[in-house]
Amino acid sequence: MSEWCFLMYRSLILRTHGGLGNQLFQVFYAFCCCRTFEIGELKIIHDSNYSHGFELAPIFKHHSGGVRLTERLISKMRLPKILHRSKVLKIESIEIGSCLYLDGYFQDEKAYDIFSQDIIASSLRELIADSGIDLSLSLSKDNLYHFRLGDFYANENLEYDAATRLVKSFHGYGDIITNNQTLLQKVLDSSEFRSETRNLIDTENFDAFAVLQLMINYKKVFSNNSTLAFWASVISGSELVTTDDNLNAMRSKFIYDE
Repeated sequence: MSEWCFLMYRSLILRTHGGLGNQLFQVFYAFCCCRTFEIGELKIIHDSNYSHGFELAPIFKHHSGGVRLTERLISKMRLPKILHRSKVLKIESIEIGSCLYLDGYFQDEKAYDIFSQDIIASSLRELIADSGIDLSLSLSKDNLYHFRLGDFYANENLEYDAATRLVKSFHGYGDIITNNQTLLQKVLDSSEFRSETRNLIDTENFDAFAVLQLMINYKKVFSNNSTLAFWASVISGSELVTTDDNLNAMRSKFIYDE
């Protein structure tokens, strides 16, 4: 926010984009703002005009109603994002009239420095309750390896090489999930990696929320920097093994603890 003045906002207008991992960051940031500035109404406008064309996650659709035409038109101008890229704003947010507009990824650990630990903790509890996440089986299993392939790599050869490297990093027993089961199964079936300690779980018909729920059940999650794995770890309190320093820093700040 330009000055973070404590104004009385009628509504917070959040423009979301990307898959569920990205949307969780965006909605969580909005909840933090709503609690900090005592904003009672969150309205979501989803933008699917990106290469993957992700739709708004069903768990957040109850926030997508009641958007006024003026609010939709202002959000469509993308002012927070444009002014942030122009270095006019430090954070992708802007006050217009009695509304606060957000339009960013909010995946920089420093963006959360403005919020107290109490705000972060209470907003995380709100996110869990609001999205209907089930914690009844959390931390009931041991190791999960989440190998994100596909759109991370430019072609199938690079993807296969990456999958091979990821499997080589596998230590001990654990379950595996991936977004390209056919390719990963080829790697696992090779003589070099054939092992009974590796169990590829079929998630072919899972949506992103079902994958998140599955990941929450594990005590330790290994990931090649997936935002969905990050959120599974934050929500359940499981150990996250990733090489992304920013995700590790945010996990330390967000970690859910009843």
